[in-house]
Amino acid sequence: MQNTILAPNSLSDALTFLQVKVKNWVNGTEGTTVVGLSARFGASLPKDIHEATKTFAVLANPFDCCSNLTSKLASSVALATRGECAFTAKAKNAQAAGAAGLLVINDNEELYKMVCSENDTSIDVTIPVVMIPQSAGKKLREYLDHGANVEVQLYAPNRPVVDLSACFLWIMAVGTIVCASLWTEFVAMEHVDERYNQLTRKDGPNSRTNQREDKEIFEISAKGAIVFIIVASVFLLLLFYFMSSWFVWVLIVLFCIGGIEGMHACLVTVFSRIFKDCGHRTVRLPLLGEVLSLSAGILPFCVVFAVLWAVYRHASFAWIGQDILVRCLPPLFCYSFSHGLETSRGFPVPVSGSWYLLDDNCASDGTLTKHQGIGIFICSSCYEVAHLLIIHVTELPNTVYWQVASALLSAAFVYDIFWVFISPLLFHESVMIAVARGDNSGESIPMLLRIPRFFDPWGGYDMIGFGDIIFPGLLVAFSYR
Repeated sequence: MQNTILAPNSLSDALTFLQVKVKNWVNGTEGTTVVGLSARFGASLPKDIHEATKTFAVLANPFDCCSNLTSKLASSVALATRGECAFTAKAKNAQAAGAAGLLVINDNEELYKMVCSENDTSIDVTIPVVMIPQSAGKKLREYLDHGANVEVQLYAPNRPVVDLSACFLWIMAVGTIVCASLWTEFVAMEHVDERYNQLTRKDGPNSRTNQREDKEIFEISAKGAIVFIIVASVFLLLLFYFMSSWFVWVLIVLFCIGGIEGMHACLVTVFSRIFKDCGHRTVRLPLLGEVLSLSAGILPFCVVFAVLWAVYRHASFAWIGQDILVRCLPPLFCYSFSHGLETSRGFPVPVSGSWYLLDDNCASDGTLTKHQGIGIFICSSCYEVAHLLIIHVTELPNTVYWQVASALLSAAFVYDIFWVFISPLLFHESVMIAVARGDNSGESIPMLLRIPRFFDPWGGYDMIGFGDIIFPGLLVAFSYR
């Protein structure tokens, strides 16, 4: 067996490695399509499923296919295990027995690259050779051992040159930023009752004065943004090593709560804009006191929407609900900044695990003021993991804002590059991608926009993290205002 990829020794060894779809049927019932990897030698596979033919699969005898087979395979696809001899030797023996192809079962789930041996310079393999994962090969072998009729169909479709789904995803992300930036100017009403987006008891006339007396002051600088990135990196590593199914459920619950708040705020704002009378009608509820009737009516719909998404999140259509919940959050940010948090021009920046609001109408000493205004936000930032947090209102002059924003965005830029592209050199896989896909928990985190690859025969999803939208969106929205 070979442990390195060697240069091609002949025309048969000049093929490139291609992912192969192995469709299979057991007694006429179609099974789950298996993804394999073609060898660098042998015949090429058709690119279109209509050009591929169904062929019966037969166990090689001996099963390692390292010696002459005891029975003729009669144009069937031989199923053999990896080991004991070179891949080219297996292919030659299967071809000599009349096989139409060879499926090699790997000894693990990874797909090994099959090449010619170093001293094999005159091979003449004219059948396709494909490696499949251990679990898939084990199932096929069990079916054959029990006498089932197994048929396979091998083909290697090409991916499209232009991924249109990625273009749609880009439009969704940019559109989200644009909508969030223009939200308060063209959608949100200039004067809306502060009860529009939260079912809370109305504060008394002196509550705002009392809040200002109870302010807590925090110092912030560009160093705080750098510290935030460092803390985010540590948290990302913890997720990479210790993320489990129960923790994913925690993230799902937090995401649903944030999505409910965002959708509720957006819908109430839109309906209040369209039906102006609805924005002033109130109703008294137990424990909550006087709230807007429109707010009380829309909240159950938002809760049901989020719960249904959580229940059917594995369905093929679940990405629609997920994208709606994610896209409702940025407008909530801008609306809250303009109406619900005592400021007219401000944007939140996550610093040291909390959301801070950067405002240009503030004290000249560059200090942070934490108010007691309450709301629900998802702090996913550059590590794209949610936390349910209290909103902290920040008061900063413009010069301090630009320093902090520039430092944060620059650090986040380096952060993304390192954890996506450089981390595989240290951890053998991309830490950011592994956490986003939920490799250790079996389920991806929900804090991202995603869209199916409609025109890709290999399927899958294109995704962009919520933090990748919010970070540049903060600067764009602030610059616009």
